[in-house]
Amino acid sequence: AELTSWHQHKQPIRRTRVAMPGPMPPPGAPLAGPVPEEWKSDSIYHPVRKQTCGCFAGCPNCQRDGAGRMRTAKYLIGGQGRLDAVRATPGGGNEVQAFVPEGQEGPHESEVFPLATTSDPFGSASYNLNPMLLEAIRISDGFWELSEHATFSAVVDQIYYDVSYVCPWVPGTHGKKGTGMQSNLRGVSTTGTPGVAYTILLKLFILKLTRPQITELLEHTDSPYIRAIGFLYLRIGMTDGFKELWTWFAPHLADKEELSIDGTPSTNTTIGEFARRLLTDQDYFGDRLPRIPVLVQRQIDANLKTWEQEQASKPPPQAPPAGGRDHGEDGPRKRGRDDYEEGGADDEDEVEAKEREREAKREREREEKRERERERDERRARAREKEEEEEERERQREQKRREEREKQRDALKDKERLRKKKDELVSLEAKIKKLREKIVNEEEHDEAERARAKTAS
Repeated sequence: AELTSWHQHKQPIRRTRVAMPGPMPPPGAPLAGPVPEEWKSDSIYHPVRKQTCGCFAGCPNCQRDGAGRMRTAKYLIGGQGRLDAVRATPGGGNEVQAFVPEGQEGPHESEVFPLATTSDPFGSASYNLNPMLLEAIRISDGFWELSEHATFSAVVDQIYYDVSYVCPWVPGTHGKKGTGMQSNLRGVSTTGTPGVAYTILLKLFILKLTRPQITELLEHTDSPYIRAIGFLYLRIGMTDGFKELWTWFAPHLADKEELSIDGTPSTNTTIGEFARRLLTDQDYFGDRLPRIPVLVQRQIDANLKTWEQEQASKPPPQAPPAGGRDHGEDGPRKRGRDDYEEGGADDEDEVEAKEREREAKREREREEKRERERERDERRARAREKEEEEEERERQREQKRREEREKQRDALKDKERLRKKKDELVSLEAKIKKLREKIVNEEEHDEAERARAKTAS
């Protein structure tokens, strides 16, 4: 028969008269016939089996030409090379921030805010993040590029310049069915692209922020998205049952600074409303926030109800100017961009007037910050008083329960003593009865003896 030699498929086709091939060689066996030396690595028989790894690259099961060259390509959800790098370095080169010794100005390790100790299936810290979202962030280029920023201030700058929404996924990419060649693979078609805010949030988790740094995030005047990421840092990463959540959120519940959660006008809200939704809702734009324990959630709901009643009793506040919090006639101060415009006035008096205006604006901001701190301290003091009152009531209830238990124990002891006395009386009566019977028997025996003696005489 005229057949094409199957081991010469890379040579120009020529027809030769050869014998019919024998049975198919077992898996891993070389093909029959001479094989050029440079082809031997490609001439091993690999049966096509059901794909289980999902990589399509560098896998013995893959029969695609050039699979070896795709081993390090960013293929599907990042490529096998990127996945290997994520397993070896889950932090993507991002490390804990450098702390300074006590007494020096800077972040102190003793002030680090404790975070959740959850981990992913590979043993790396997950900080309560959604596993699918966490994997997508670790594979993304943006997360690996954040390793260039090793300080808290540098990361805050990145938030200011890059973040314009705070939803977990890039809007429009999560949950939509793909139509590409890999759309039938699990976890590929509907994953989506991780949002910039959550990518930077993971970076902040790795930095291990201190309490003063978190306060700086929550009270930042440059961008509402810096503040929103601060709230997400607490709502997602907090440990110890979210017991401190209300203390951190309470001073900002009435804040009127505006932001857009997904970057569209339909999700415009205020910082205060954003914080309140984080306290009460668990669903968050395609993600699930960590569950707050029932007792803590009840206390938060009660505090929110009290806060709403207090707000309802206050006179309506003056409406702030469009664009955020009231920072003067020029609106919110955005990193001093308006303070350094080119072509400033040459008139010295005008320059001095602008400088005085800026100083007055900064003084108003400082006064607002001090006022917020005073209100926060007052709320904390009231919260501590309520906690102390609740603890006192709990101690009283515990004392009553202890007294009740003692009374019950005393009653049981009295009952046990009465039962023992009763048993002793019953036993004594039985002994008396036996003794009487014995005496009667002896008397009858004596009488019988006397009667026999009398008869005999």
